[in-house]
Amino acid sequence: MSWSTTFNGSIPALCLGLFMLSVILVVILLGALSPHRAVETERLETELSADREETPVEAEGLSPERKEEILRLIRRRVEEEQAYLDSHLTLGKLAQDCGCNRTYVSSVLNERLGGFFNYVNRCRLQYSEVFRQENPTADVDEVAMACGFNSRQSYYNARKRL
Repeated sequence: MSWSTTFNGSIPALCLGLFMLSVILVVILLGALSPHRAVETERLETELSADREETPVEAEGLSPERKEEILRLIRRRVEEEQAYLDSHLTLGKLAQDCGCNRTYVSSVLNERLGGFFNYVNRCRLQYSEVFRQENPTADVDEVAMACGFNSRQSYYNARKRL
C-alpha cells in the first residue's frame, strides 16, 4: 500500500497508509500480549503441580520433628500472615519466607496439605466466604481479586476443583 502511494506522489495518502499499518500492528501486539495469558500461565502451573503431586518429592533425612516445624512455619506464613492474599505467591517465595529449603517445603506441603496450589487455593476460598459476608455487594471480580486470585476464571476453577 505504501509503495503505491509513493509512486503516486500523494503524501497524505502515504501518511494515511502508514497510520493504518501502525494501527494493525498495535492490534496484533495487543492480541499477542492479552491478559488471558496470565490465566493460561496459572492453568499450566496448576497442571504441572498436579503432575508433581502425583509423584511427591521425598525429603530424605527429614525428621518428623523437622517436618512439624516446617509445617508450623508454612501455616504461620500462609494462614496467620495471610500470604495467600498475594496473587504472586509461589512455592519458592514461600520457602524463602519460611527460611527453609524449597524441596523440604514442597515435600511437607504434598505430604500434609495436599500440595502447594491446593492448600493456597483452599485458604483463598475460605477467605472468600468471609469476604463475601463482610462485603455482600461485591461482585465476583472484586471477590476474586481480594482473595488473591488473578482473575474471575481462576477463582471459578479453584471453586470447581476444591
